[in-house]
Amino acid sequence: MIIKMFSLKDILDCIKVPYQLGGNVKEAAVVGIAMTRLAEKNQISFVDHNYKGQEELVSTAKAGVLVCSSNLSTDFSYEGVLIFVEHPKLIFSIIANRLFIQRPAKGIHPSAVIHPDAKIHPDASIGPFTYVGKSIIGKDTIIYGNVQIYDGVKIGERVLIQAGCVLGADGYGYNRDEDGFPIQFPHIGGIVIEDDVDLGANTCIDNGALGPTTIGYGSKLDNLVHIGHNVQIGKCVYVAALSSIAGSTKIEDMASIWTGVNIADGLRIGTNSYVGIGSVVINEVPDGKKCFGNPARNFADNV
Repeated sequence: MIIKMFSLKDILDCIKVPYQLGGNVKEAAVVGIAMTRLAEKNQISFVDHNYKGQEELVSTAKAGVLVCSSNLSTDFSYEGVLIFVEHPKLIFSIIANRLFIQRPAKGIHPSAVIHPDAKIHPDASIGPFTYVGKSIIGKDTIIYGNVQIYDGVKIGERVLIQAGCVLGADGYGYNRDEDGFPIQFPHIGGIVIEDDVDLGANTCIDNGALGPTTIGYGSKLDNLVHIGHNVQIGKCVYVAALSSIAGSTKIEDMASIWTGVNIADGLRIGTNSYVGIGSVVINEVPDGKKCFGNPARNFADNV
């Protein structure tokens, strides 16, 4: 196994914001990442700007490269390299993803089953025992194993779909006939997943009824999330684990839906709003507001 080593220049080339160097700034050679208290001289780590006791943690760290907050003093006597930035955790994440996180190889695993009319970009990755129906999958998208993608799903570029996801099952829409027997409403609208979306393991997104269910650019859905038919999720939305969004709800750009939230059908969740853990939402959440509780109530501006 060949271990790839990265220089200080490789690391600094990942940083597109102002930074300052400290410690031994001559050189560095790192091969991996680790949590700060466990990192060794050949690894890179970070100390976040809101961590209590930053100075103590930096003074005891042994990482070869340590990304730190710009509000710390730059005159630490440190054997490795210190990189001072405004948001250390964010910058560390960018460096780690670019240099150290390995993704599956491009191509289709032999055990995957692909519909003959599916359109899959050659630079996509399809994992073992995954089924892809008559759908479209874009460039550099990664789909792990045991994923089920029905017909009519359009997936953009650089989408990450973790194991066990189901995309395109019928939505839960029924009407009772004269005898009270439930008749299912047709679900033929499909799903649109825009570029740079992440879907966590065992997440389910329902097929739209007569129009598509949509997940907007850059949105991140956690494990075990349910998205009902015709839900419209905007750009860069967070939806945390065990949350359920009922049909035809619209979640605007930059909203944050945290763990175990239930949202009733047909609501609007405003731009840059915040829904706290375990909330049951039965009314609209205005732009920029926080809400909590069961039933959820709006409390304050999300600033």
